[in-house]
Amino acid sequence: MTDYTPEEKELFDLRASFVDYLNAGDADGIVATFADDVVLVPPNSEVVVGRDAAREMFAAMAGGPVRMEHGPVSRLTIEGSLAYTVGCYYLHIGEGEDAQTVFGRSIEVWRRGEDGQWLTVADMWRDEPAVPDSGPEL
Repeated sequence: MTDYTPEEKELFDLRASFVDYLNAGDADGIVATFADDVVLVPPNSEVVVGRDAAREMFAAMAGGPVRMEHGPVSRLTIEGSLAYTVGCYYLHIGEGEDAQTVFGRSIEVWRRGEDGQWLTVADMWRDEPAVPDSGPEL
């Protein structure tokens, strides 16, 4: 088992909270992990800027059968009040025979505010053409 610093553990916990909020369809919970000036770069979509626009995007997703799980983080770097993670995810869309799983990679940038709280300031993710047979690689 890997030993993480308290800051690393906090960031991993925040990433897990995002997934929990997404899977619960809780757009307000999701954007609570974002800075006011967050920039989101989703695949095949327009760039989303700001907490309000992010709330609209995630609220639109909340009605459908979508479930996400994070894969491993291949890199976590913390430099002062900025941090970034490079990782992957699995997005399970639909139910029954029409269900599909999308594998993708992401880069998340975090900023620690004066209050000590980490918030996402940028998140870019992309879907891959196929779910890998073995563990994800960068």
